[in-house]
Amino acid sequence: MRRKKWVGSGLAGLVIVGILSVAFAAEKEPAKTDKQGKECVYVGVKKCAFCHVRLDNSLRTWVITKHSHAREVLRSPEAKKFSRSPDEDPKCLKCHMTGMASDPLHFGSVLDDETTQQFQGVQCEMCHGPGQLYKGEMARALPEGHELDEQECTRRGLVIPNEKTCRKCHNEECPVFHGFDFEKAVKLIKHSKQQPKCQYIGQEKCTFCHVKADETAGTWVILKHVNSFSILKTDLAKKFSKDPVHDEKCLECHSTGLNAPGGYKMDDPASKKLEGVQCEMCHGWGYSYVETMAKAKVLDVYGVKDDCVRHGLVLPTEQTCRKCHNERCPVFTGFDFEASLKQLQHGDAFKKH
Repeated sequence: MRRKKWVGSGLAGLVIVGILSVAFAAEKEPAKTDKQGKECVYVGVKKCAFCHVRLDNSLRTWVITKHSHAREVLRSPEAKKFSRSPDEDPKCLKCHMTGMASDPLHFGSVLDDETTQQFQGVQCEMCHGPGQLYKGEMARALPEGHELDEQECTRRGLVIPNEKTCRKCHNEECPVFHGFDFEKAVKLIKHSKQQPKCQYIGQEKCTFCHVKADETAGTWVILKHVNSFSILKTDLAKKFSKDPVHDEKCLECHSTGLNAPGGYKMDDPASKKLEGVQCEMCHGWGYSYVETMAKAKVLDVYGVKDDCVRHGLVLPTEQTCRKCHNERCPVFTGFDFEASLKQLQHGDAFKKH
């Protein structure tokens, strides 16, 4: 069989979709044997992660998308407008929990706590099909110098998603459906063997993990940092600049990553999510270390601070703060580092409580 290096450009986690076991359950195929039935099951993102953290950036990409938190949406007040118990409603779960739409062997008759945790959200297999049969072939590619046989993985059931895959959930059956732009969605979740990029990812993506791991997100929200961009719109700010929201001298300290890759760009609607002093203003651009954070979340690994630092995480010091809290600011009246630290200090990321 012809072998080729696999560029993992498959769209893992692309959509909130229950794969209908494309490679395993076509109606024209003969009935499965007991052995085949046991093998054609979902394995969960933790098992996918063991290989993919070495093969490509798919875990890094997935964990900072809404797909990884799709189950949590069902617990929101908005979801309860459409179902009495959306978190238990099969019509909702089929697109918000991996495997619910397609594999009775996967869950059986009881949805226990362990199963619920293992298959939360829209995981890899929602788009790529149940992984039990092809995960072994993936593992063969781990040793250095070995290549992944894409054809063999496909033969064993790996699904290469397309727009039709996505639209199994992104369609009019969803009560909050407002249209679906496939080309735009692809760009948001595309993953491959590309080298890590030095770029900002934005506070919203940091929150995906930190809102559960520690009190970081809550601490940031109550600080002046979160509203620092809004200050540029006040009459006070206009005393020092004709147009503060377009003045780079102001934006350097009132937006995140001004003009840097992935950072704030003036008059770019997409940059609104980078307004204010966000996590990365103090901790450095997150793309380089978010995968380590992702592993901690998915694999229940704790105490990863040192590993994150090796991948670019900045541990702020007084010097970090004084890059903005200094005499260059026209309203600067002094800076007490110790007092400020007490106001914004937050828990160690992924320290088990």
